Amino acid sequence: MVRPGSCKVLGVKRRHLIMLACLALLAAGWFCREPLLGVLVGKPIPRLNAQVVVIDPLAQPGLEGYRAYREAVRSGDLDAIAELSRADDSYLALRASLTLARHWSLSPAERLPHYLRAQALRIDEPLARADNRRFLLEVASTADAAGDTEVALTYYREALPAEEAAAALARLLDNPYELAAAYLGGRLYQRALD
Repeated sequence: MVRPGSCKVLGVKRRHLIMLACLALLAAGWFCREPLLGVLVGKPIPRLNAQVVVIDPLAQPGLEGYRAYREAVRSGDLDAIAELSRADDSYLALRASLTLARHWSLSPAERLPHYLRAQALRIDEPLARADNRRFLLEVASTADAAGDTEVALTYYREALPAEEAAAALARLLDNPYELAAAYLGGRLYQRALD
């Protein structure tokens, strides 16, 4: 049943038809805008003759090491990355050391020296305690997996009061007094008393 004052054509209301017509006119105007503007203005609209140039940001003088690092990472050349990690004490050496320390194809014993090099190069940000602790846990767990218990204990002690560090110390230290001293140094007073 059709109410008086309403108009339906093929089941579509009048306002929907008007909206579709407006959209069609807008689309036609958009795709034919240049000839229409030329007719309205009276002269053709000038076109800019622009060319796209791709410049490598690492092609600048002084960034040769970063370019070599990028190429070595892309190609998977671990020897070139290792050379960059030993080149100097720069941020690039830190990035290269971290890349090797976290590389999936190296064994924990091969990755551990790179973690230690990265630890020597990095600056501990006092306000980034969680990030520092996470890095210390990475080094400690790698040393633990590599079988270097002394390095693992040192870094687990530094990573306290993290739960993972406390559990690893409990696993690695047989002497309860050493374990209590480590917990005490890490401000885990209740665990030190237990």
